[in-house]
Amino acid sequence: MNINILLSTIPISTKTIGSWNIMYAKLAKEKPKLLSHIIAPKSDDDFINTEYLPVNLLYSKYFSINKYLYNHNYLKYYNRIKKILNSTNEVIIVNIIDDVKLLINLHLILVRNGIRNRVRIIFHLHGYDIYLQGNKAYDCMDTLLVLTMAAYRFQINKRSDISCKVKQFYNGVDQNKFHIATTKKQQEIKNSLGLEEDKVYYLWLSQDRKKKGLHIILEAWKVFIEDKSNVELLIIGTKKYDEIDQVTYLGKIANELLPPYYQISTFYLFPTLFHEGHPLALTEALKSGCYCLVSDIEPLPEIMKYGEYGVMVDFPNNPSSWLKVMNKTYVSYNYEGNPFMLPSEVYNFDTWMCNMERVMEEELI
Repeated sequence: MNINILLSTIPISTKTIGSWNIMYAKLAKEKPKLLSHIIAPKSDDDFINTEYLPVNLLYSKYFSINKYLYNHNYLKYYNRIKKILNSTNEVIIVNIIDDVKLLINLHLILVRNGIRNRVRIIFHLHGYDIYLQGNKAYDCMDTLLVLTMAAYRFQINKRSDISCKVKQFYNGVDQNKFHIATTKKQQEIKNSLGLEEDKVYYLWLSQDRKKKGLHIILEAWKVFIEDKSNVELLIIGTKKYDEIDQVTYLGKIANELLPPYYQISTFYLFPTLFHEGHPLALTEALKSGCYCLVSDIEPLPEIMKYGEYGVMVDFPNNPSSWLKVMNKTYVSYNYEGNPFMLPSEVYNFDTWMCNMERVMEEELI
């Protein structure tokens, strides 16, 4: 039996605001024989079939102290792994999520102690690029797992001597939770949420960071609503900005409570201003049948299948670009509804789990 260990510097839990850590928590629960150990900060979840080994990570606001603490934190992961290695003669697979410094330092510690040959490292990149000078990170991993071909092409165009194996597959979401609701169900949801039935709802849902582009949407929105009294913008995931008409701020909402908001939203706005990995919120909106308006920034065209799943917005840093697309799609929706539908087999969580299982099994071949 393969020993697959998952390393993370954030807790692996389903009881949080949506992110990839929820996916890995569900993976451990639904594929109980796949991950033998999780090494991460303490979680509030129960993992019956996976041994969760908590690490207490220490940080300081002072850079000079942090340099010492980081090294101490990396040793905590190494000591956990060494104990597992001492219990078996097999080569083990270590999956590291996103943290490049953890990858490099763990690799160096394993090399220094003469046991790197007993470990295969899969680095799970959930962003678009590995932001380090040189190719040091690629020499520390056996396999790089990327979300999109755009991310892979971007990296090999910058660094032609990547020596590790590279594999790619897309994120997936639970289509039992994120799916299209009937008109009757939408009316019921609106009533339960205290929303008006005859409004056309637009949804922005993301983290509270400027590069997520909410300020661009709000500037466009002020002009957009001048002749449209029947539209409302729902904002989830951030604090309240300036008072703007026909905008409702809903604050932060746990992932498990999000499906109704997607299901009653006609339009989903994704105005990101940077290279993402494979955004889960956008994927959830697509699965829920939202009419998605998306920044034309790599790798989003690939995820949107180059316009087959929604509308790409040129020059997304410009509010007038969003205003133009929002006006055009508002009119077209009144005539033809949402012309974009995501195929049911695309971006499914079950497919993602099977792909993850395959990658880990293939690592020792």
